Amino acid sequence: MKLVRSCLFCRATITFILGLVSVGSLFGATPTSYSVTIIPLPAGQAFDVYPMGINNAGQVVGFVQNTDGSQSPFIGTGAGYSFIPVPSGCALIDAQFGLNINDSGQIVASVYGPDCQQPVIGTIAGFTLIPLVPTSTCSSSGCTEGWDGGSDSGINNSGQVAGSGNYYYSATLLPVVPFIGNVSGVAIVPVPAGWEDSAIVLTRINNSGQVVGYGYQRPFTGYTLFVGNARGIAPVALPSGMSLFYGAGSYGAAIPYINNAGRMLVTLNNGYPYYTPYIGTANGLTPIPPPAGCSNGQGYGINDLGQIVGGGYNCSNNFVPFVGTASGTANLNTLVPSGWEIVSANAINNKGQIAAAGFDPTGVYRALILTPDHCLSFVPSSLTFPGQTLGTTSAPNSVTATNVCTPSITISNIATSGDFASPSNTCSSPLAQGNNCTVSVTFTPTQRGNRTGGLIVTVDAPGSPQTVPLTGTGLIPGAKLTPKTVNFGTQLVETSSPSQAVTLTNTGNQPLDIAGIAATGPFSQSGTCGSTLAAQANCAIFITFDPSSKGPQTGTLGVTDDAPGSPQTVSLKGTGTVVELSPASLSFGSQTVGTASPSQAVTLTNTGSTALKVTIGIGGTNPGDFNQTNNCGAGLKTDASCTITVTFTPTATGARSGTVSVSDSGGGSPQTVVLTGTGM
Repeated sequence: MKLVRSCLFCRATITFILGLVSVGSLFGATPTSYSVTIIPLPAGQAFDVYPMGINNAGQVVGFVQNTDGSQSPFIGTGAGYSFIPVPSGCALIDAQFGLNINDSGQIVASVYGPDCQQPVIGTIAGFTLIPLVPTSTCSSSGCTEGWDGGSDSGINNSGQVAGSGNYYYSATLLPVVPFIGNVSGVAIVPVPAGWEDSAIVLTRINNSGQVVGYGYQRPFTGYTLFVGNARGIAPVALPSGMSLFYGAGSYGAAIPYINNAGRMLVTLNNGYPYYTPYIGTANGLTPIPPPAGCSNGQGYGINDLGQIVGGGYNCSNNFVPFVGTASGTANLNTLVPSGWEIVSANAINNKGQIAAAGFDPTGVYRALILTPDHCLSFVPSSLTFPGQTLGTTSAPNSVTATNVCTPSITISNIATSGDFASPSNTCSSPLAQGNNCTVSVTFTPTQRGNRTGGLIVTVDAPGSPQTVPLTGTGLIPGAKLTPKTVNFGTQLVETSSPSQAVTLTNTGNQPLDIAGIAATGPFSQSGTCGSTLAAQANCAIFITFDPSSKGPQTGTLGVTDDAPGSPQTVSLKGTGTVVELSPASLSFGSQTVGTASPSQAVTLTNTGSTALKVTIGIGGTNPGDFNQTNNCGAGLKTDASCTITVTFTPTATGARSGTVSVSDSGGGSPQTVVLTGTGM
């Protein structure tokens, strides 16, 4: 007679598996740094330590591998530890697979011995054997229907356990069947058709009663992934070319896991040793990239946020313990303080705490708890604003803050520093675990160049306040005119001087917008500047002096632009005159000392409208070497001209120079004619 497969220990609200696993995406971010806490197991004891599970209270369950080969289970925190007594006649076995702990501190484990061929549930005080009813008895004629031992490896917060055991349906039919139970007993979970005489092992159960596990048929052709609940389990289709991997070693247990959101973590492979962790549901699995430098990896634990831990294999440094999400993974040794070497990461709770093992800075191997330094994860982790004109406000950029490690966070303050502001946010308190909010940030530079600041978020969680670095560039054009003064000297009235150049340079870090360039007074300008001048570029402005009257003249060159201090100016000056001397210089060449050269003439013209008073003389460096005579008299009528005759009689050898100096009432007095010659 076959056993009626009842559901005595399943929860009344559970529905069939395909209705349970269709949950929304829940992939959490991960913290960027961790502090390390030692579980103070006895120092110097010659054993390997294996932390295997961690609950949301921060309690770690694990075992030590003693020198005699036995395994001793323990519960520990940073404050202390306790070894858990195993029932008399029993021994802990396969602890890498079977040890697990719920939030109440209840533990399941795999034990074996003459008096304990059955699953156990326990606390820090010890284990209790879970009855397997009916129990099979065997004789020479065969075995009666019933259980022939079992073990459990999953437990949820309701105290439900999941596992498997040997069950005789007949005298010879002995499959490995899955069960869900509690401290009072277990009930077989129905299996799909064709799997009645096969092996199906449940590895984990979540708070909704969903279970996950693996199975294989005889003859063995590989493992099949199963997911379900107390009403039944169903195989999960794997990605093409992939098969389920099941195994454990020094670094962790690559078994099927399921979190309270219904997401599974499994390790698949497409031929040894190419392992890949996958996360997802029966509706689809997503591969998780291994850490940098690793070609593949295995998954060892998942929390309700979708954060996972595991190990990277075929890495540049052999093995890399990692933490991550479906989006990517990070080497834990890059996230802990210098000097620590994390060897394994086997479980992660909903606060982001990780049950791990590794070497402390003195080289002692330790059981560890890795705790996130910060409970808010920011994406992006920093903001860089493009260049922004001084005194103007940028468009807002946003930062998403996610609670990655505590059931709820109260955000008490959001502030900024530097030239940055936060005009709005969507953050409300408390911020539940796995939830996120968005903070807007703007940039209003007060100075030119690189500007730095921070978005500062104060919360009631580790690492508060947390700061997101903010950077931006203050842009400002700079206008510089050189020279600052232009002197044109004397210029004949009603004529234009030769042009002189003024250089406009944009000394800033953004284009200079030029609204206008103008010259005042008897001056005019032209140039190559246009309406825009690129940062650090320059252009030329050409100025001419156009006097319409005699005497000193002044004006201003002005450049109107969008640079500070606009308009920029250059002072312009010159002197208008009605006295025209032609030519402006005389050269006598070489002349024997003491002899007079042939004479040369300079014409003096009054171009003005009134009579001109004049006085003519010789000046300069060697006035005694030159002589002048003229017919100008003491005055010169309007539009009249006269002649100044000059000779050169050197008194010494070498270069000699002087000037004809005309003092007059025509503006710009005295005017001069340059005289040169060489004595020989």
